[in-house]
Amino acid sequence: MAASFFDTSPGRAVSPIGMAAWIDLRRHLRDERVSELRGSPTKREIGGKSYWYDAYRVGDQVVKKYIGPDSEELRARLDDAAAIRARAKDDARERARLMRILRAEGFLTADVVTGRIILAMSRAGVFRLGGTLIGTQAFRCYEGELGRMMSSDRAALTDDIDIASFERLSIALEDQVSEPLTKAFDELKFEPLPSLEKGRVWRWAGSERRTLVEFLTPSFSADEDLRDLPALGVSAQSLHYLNYLIAEPIEVPFLYRDGALVQVPRPERFAIHKLIVADRRRESAGMETGGRRPKRTAHRPITSSAFWPKSAPSICSRPTGPPAKPARGGKRALTRASRGCRKPARSSRLWTKRPRGDQTRARPWRW
Repeated sequence: MAASFFDTSPGRAVSPIGMAAWIDLRRHLRDERVSELRGSPTKREIGGKSYWYDAYRVGDQVVKKYIGPDSEELRARLDDAAAIRARAKDDARERARLMRILRAEGFLTADVVTGRIILAMSRAGVFRLGGTLIGTQAFRCYEGELGRMMSSDRAALTDDIDIASFERLSIALEDQVSEPLTKAFDELKFEPLPSLEKGRVWRWAGSERRTLVEFLTPSFSADEDLRDLPALGVSAQSLHYLNYLIAEPIEVPFLYRDGALVQVPRPERFAIHKLIVADRRRESAGMETGGRRPKRTAHRPITSSAFWPKSAPSICSRPTGPPAKPARGGKRALTRASRGCRKPARSSRLWTKRPRGDQTRARPWRW
């Protein structure tokens, strides 16, 4: 994935037909969310920001279902909600047609297992309630956003499906998924994996243990512990630097069946976050070796006496090629070994007297 992602070759541009189909599909998916309104749209102020809710009555109670953050585009859709509901069936057929065009144009589509999971979460309201798809699954959704097609070698997949969300947003929305995710995962034969904290589940694995679904949230403290996401009804593993990745997400179509509207990070944030995580993993590798750089690191000189004896050069890099063939004579062999930055051995171990005459012969090199 890393090698494919940082490949700077331009790739094939999306055709005008494919670009138009992708944009139309996203528009129809946004209309679908408005067509499901049951009551009157109501705007609420939360933390200095405006959000829209679908308010309707169930018995003696008034239920408020979260629609999305306030924007000019959303207000226009809410004003046209009646017309959108009237053409809902026609829009469903149009989405299916657009998906056939995108497949014919070569857009990346999801496999059956991944598609079923993300489609179930989309129907339950995970992405509507602030969930953001991250990782390689999100990277495959950037073709229409960037206007570039991805070849199969660039779109290498992992079996993980990562969903991230802000803990505070999950609490402030005061809404929940329409169906518990535990029930949806159970129907798809996904089992919860145990965690260090009893009663908190943030990972589910498929029956064959090949596909793993994880829920994550940003950590704003020194610890990376488990947090609750009330809107999604699950727990999540908190991670540092994740808040930068999922801030200001965008909506894109997820290409499976007739499509699903999902949230993904902005492409520029995705790229920078990859660099941050890569640098953090290097630091973690150094901490695992007691604060020293691992032995196999070759891009920086090693000067510690713990790696080399006093007789070796004070500054040298670990050799990358095979050892040079030692010449006859113990002194020249030791000199060549020092130049190659290998651990010098005593001449008595490196050289032995042959039974015939005074000729000498080197033993094979041992690391």
